[in-house]
Amino acid sequence: MKRKMDWKENQNKITQDEESRIGNKEEEEKEEEKNAIVYEKIINNQQWEWLEENEREIPSLLKWSWKNKMDLFLPICFEILTCYRKGQERNYKAEEFLRQVKNKSTSQSSVCGLIFKPGSLIVTCKTCGLDPTCAICMPCFQNSNHKGHDYNIHTSGGGMCDCGDPLAWKKNGFCVHHTGAKEGIDPVQFIPSQMIPLAHIVFQSLLEIFIHEIEPPLLIITILSLLQEFNEGFRNILGKEMISKAVGSNESRLFNLVNRHYQFGRITRVALVQLYNNLIVDYDFKKPFTSHFMKHYREMNRQDRQMDNAKTNGGISELSVQLLTVSTIVLELAQTENLLDILLQIFLDCLSEAKGDNGILQCSHQNIEKNFHWRVSHDLRYALTNLCVSQWIFFQSPSLFAKVIKLASLMQGMEPNRRETRTHIERETQYLTSTNLEYDLLKTMDIFVKGLKAGKEIKIVTDETNEEFIGSEEDSEHIIQCLVEEIESYFKHSLEKEEKDKLDLFHFDVSSENISVHIPLQRTFSMIFNIFTGSWNLSLDRLLNRMTNRSFFQLLLEEPLRIQIFIAQIESRMWIRNGDSMRQIAYLYKKSSYSSLTFCKDILSIQIAARMMNTSHFLAICLERWNLTAFFFSESKVVSNSEHLPL
Repeated sequence: MKRKMDWKENQNKITQDEESRIGNKEEEEKEEEKNAIVYEKIINNQQWEWLEENEREIPSLLKWSWKNKMDLFLPICFEILTCYRKGQERNYKAEEFLRQVKNKSTSQSSVCGLIFKPGSLIVTCKTCGLDPTCAICMPCFQNSNHKGHDYNIHTSGGGMCDCGDPLAWKKNGFCVHHTGAKEGIDPVQFIPSQMIPLAHIVFQSLLEIFIHEIEPPLLIITILSLLQEFNEGFRNILGKEMISKAVGSNESRLFNLVNRHYQFGRITRVALVQLYNNLIVDYDFKKPFTSHFMKHYREMNRQDRQMDNAKTNGGISELSVQLLTVSTIVLELAQTENLLDILLQIFLDCLSEAKGDNGILQCSHQNIEKNFHWRVSHDLRYALTNLCVSQWIFFQSPSLFAKVIKLASLMQGMEPNRRETRTHIERETQYLTSTNLEYDLLKTMDIFVKGLKAGKEIKIVTDETNEEFIGSEEDSEHIIQCLVEEIESYFKHSLEKEEKDKLDLFHFDVSSENISVHIPLQRTFSMIFNIFTGSWNLSLDRLLNRMTNRSFFQLLLEEPLRIQIFIAQIESRMWIRNGDSMRQIAYLYKKSSYSSLTFCKDILSIQIAARMMNTSHFLAICLERWNLTAFFFSESKVVSNSEHLPL
């Protein structure tokens, strides 16, 4: 009996709830009908002054107008922003009135922010630019003084003008129209005071409409872009509304937009990226935007891989050059939100997936062949361009330094070659893929070690954390030890068992065994070692004499020495049956712009080994690798570390 009573009570409750919902819905419909009459009257009779005292009605009016008056939606937005006009001000149309506001604040523009069209002329200046990616447009160049500067004029592939941005361009290089943001001056103050709260409401309402539409409309983005161009203050207000929490959500509107970016259509994505490009001129917007950018970086990287051209298809990753070159933002996000760890791990995963069963990177893998690594590789380089970021890795984050070195280890020994002695090979080595891959990494490493050099010469104090990163002799020992362990680990897995047991004596014939010209591990070691003995003024003995495993120097010597023999054999036409690619490899290695990062670094590795090894042992290994032992001595043998060559 009790169960029947409970069932009846539940049924009555459900019925009451349903009736309540129906009643509420009817009330809402009546309220909407009532509002519709009011809104229709306001629009038809141009009674916009009513909104001045009824600001809370503006979101509802915009939402209703979007559904019912879409053809008038832009003029309605203009009218709402200027609804406070009185007297003679009413003689101007709303758009004309807004343009007057724009003209009054034009002289106060702080940053150019012009988006470069592909093929347009731009200027990079090594004297004024704070990093190699910074550039200005031709009008800004013509209106600024660069006499005696080291500048270059070339065509653009994209980006935006940095004139007026103190985070990218030196102040003495600003043009007369863009003098940078003045301390204590808020661009919002150049907007009429009555318009400021209206602008907040309009931008908030437009963003909410865009977020909650199933198919976000391009018109909303077009209106937002148009309005933020009217006034620099509008741009700041729009940025603040974007980073504010969305209605009914714990996340910001910006989070929702970035999270759904690849769900939008191509044209909408392109328009959004262009809008972001304009907004990130403002530092207060750039910082949270970079944070959201990195939170979604892995997914963005995956989505961009599926596009033929991320730039023309509205890939948001194209903004990375504007975000990851700001030292204060990158350093803070590296410390608090693992920015660098995200970049390094994605790069490492991309390379690890391309490893073959033999543990060597396969350049034929789609990750390499389709340049899936390109985006993250360049983004990592942008981040490491900031000296304070590189210093923080060297002196404060050994785990990140180990990951940077791991990148070099994964590329070690890729694209090996074996000399053909009978018939000409059918398919030549695809040397350019592997060469470009290593060269890109070595350029990144070359930028990375500049932070190590600066760490001994200057103090870099960040505004946000008030930290300084200065290297010590103890740091140099830890850095060298990490490199030594990685090189030893590589050889531990690459040498045969009998070669490990008799490291002094093992035989290797370059003309009959696999040989690779790609040894970024030793080249990175040479770069860093060169900084310690040069800029840091540390002696070679002080750096390396504490090493207990003296066989390391033979490991350091082995591959650079083999490559010298390999190149000499190519130049002697011993590898002619391997095709013309061998001659190209030799040219790139010794005589091209690559040589400063390859040939020169290998020679330095050989010199270090020669200085630290037993003289007789070093000479014996050289004779053995060049196959000259039998030529000089009656008995062909390899002299161990404890033996001496007869003179």
